[in-house]
Amino acid sequence: NWGRAFRLRCYELPTGSREARGTALINIVQLDPGESISAPLAIENFEAGESLIMGTALGEVKRAALTRYVTVRKKGLLAMDLDKNDELGWVRLSNGDSGVMFFTRDGIAIHFHEEGVRSSGRTSGGVRGIRLNKDDRVISVDLTTEDDYVIIVTANGYGKKIPVKEFRRQSRGGKGLKAINLAKKTGPVVAARVIS
Repeated sequence: NWGRAFRLRCYELPTGSREARGTALINIVQLDPGESISAPLAIENFEAGESLIMGTALGEVKRAALTRYVTVRKKGLLAMDLDKNDELGWVRLSNGDSGVMFFTRDGIAIHFHEEGVRSSGRTSGGVRGIRLNKDDRVISVDLTTEDDYVIIVTANGYGKKIPVKEFRRQSRGGKGLKAINLAKKTGPVVAARVIS
């Protein structure tokens, strides 16, 4: 969540039984106090020509070639330079032809093509993905294709499913579109996922 990347081979992870509690991540990677893992990814081939799409809580987006993360030190590697009070929340693996959607707590969504985000260096920061209203935060970032659907769930158990086609593609950095009407009885949006 502080913009660092760590790399482990699967055989380095301890194997546990189904009933086991698991191992604390701090015993596996060198996290700083208050730092947490926000986006685990399983990667088979670092040379496949894929990109990482990263999104932050304050609406920034970054695209970087996966090959820039082949060698990662034990203490981690800076993956994205973050602004003050921002956190890296989502990282997705893209083949280069995906749409990107940001969803906010206030029920706003923006949809743009990943080509609208130029590929940047490993240590650089991001660019504006969505312009947030005051006190709003991003609650999810996901990749899309034309045939996908979006599931949105609110704090009080309301939800809806919408075809991605209903969200016209915009330029990144805009205000987005209303994805769900919120009221006191619904509560804010707490989760949004793109599904096939």
